[in-house]
Amino acid sequence: MSGIGREGRRRQVLSDLTYYSGAEPVAWTVDLWAEGGYGAHMPPGVVSAYGDVQRERSGRMQWAGTETATACIGYFQGALQSGIRAAREVLAAG
Repeated sequence: MSGIGREGRRRQVLSDLTYYSGAEPVAWTVDLWAEGGYGAHMPPGVVSAYGDVQRERSGRMQWAGTETATACIGYFQGALQSGIRAAREVLAAG
């Protein structure tokens, strides 16, 4: 990809996103339904008081997402950390 230049990479990424999602990517900055905050709102103390409860299994349901992360809550890194944690817990549960 480094040999095709910046615009070439841009075109390739957009082409791949279109291929895998079946539609043009959403322009988040102009989409009517995408305005506002990027994460859930939790008042002070909620994460420290109830964070562990948010991560508990519920029957066969395992919760994951940026709001259930133990670090970087509200960010992509938190979502990744949470997904890896949840996958490990599912595998460990058998």
